[in-house]
Amino acid sequence: MSNASCIWREEEIADYLLGRMAEEKRRDLQLHLLSCTRCAELHREWSDILEPSEANPMPTPSPTLKRRLMRRIVYERWFSRRKKEVKAAIPVRRAAVLFLGLMSLFFFQRDSGLSDEGALAAHLPNMDIVMDPHTVLHVASVVPSHAKSYVWVNNTSNEMLILTKGLAPLPETDYQVWFITQDRRSRVGLLRWENGIAQLYFQGGELGLVENIAVSVEPKGGSFTPTSPDAIFVNLRTR
Repeated sequence: MSNASCIWREEEIADYLLGRMAEEKRRDLQLHLLSCTRCAELHREWSDILEPSEANPMPTPSPTLKRRLMRRIVYERWFSRRKKEVKAAIPVRRAAVLFLGLMSLFFFQRDSGLSDEGALAAHLPNMDIVMDPHTVLHVASVVPSHAKSYVWVNNTSNEMLILTKGLAPLPETDYQVWFITQDRRSRVGLLRWENGIAQLYFQGGELGLVENIAVSVEPKGGSFTPTSPDAIFVNLRTR
């Protein structure tokens, strides 16, 4: 059966297949694969990629795996401008190198129009939600139009991550995030800036019931009800 509290990461399954895992940990994962359908499916997907057969030496990733890798590209691109910091800090994790190689192998960057902007960040916050197979990536409408905003939503773990580039912090006001359900709004939190990116991570409640997510400009500290038009809006019912 599938374990909702599974602690194994997808990159660890890749390490297992590549023979890069300590023997004791390898045995633990082998036992885990017998009882966790999620990890067993990931193992099958990565086996097809990392252990190609003579009949199929250049396998094509499944649509599910491709979507996860595309989410990874989008997410890492936000942080790729930190390449100078990365070179002076901890090396990029093995899985990031593996995924980047696969992206190039299957021309994901060419197909998506994303360019290579240098080294990946050594530590990406909330990577678990980005790579979870149950996570859905939404592109939000933003005012002003030069800004870009992406929202990752996982209804299984009830997690949400929003990243927005192109908005500047306002000295007298805050950007406040709202969940919208049946035309009723509930407060989520305020966007915070890190490395020039406005972001908010949320976990809790029943995200599957949320229909839309909006962000509005509110007085410092936030409001109980919106006082301005939406600056960011995403419809979770469409993709």
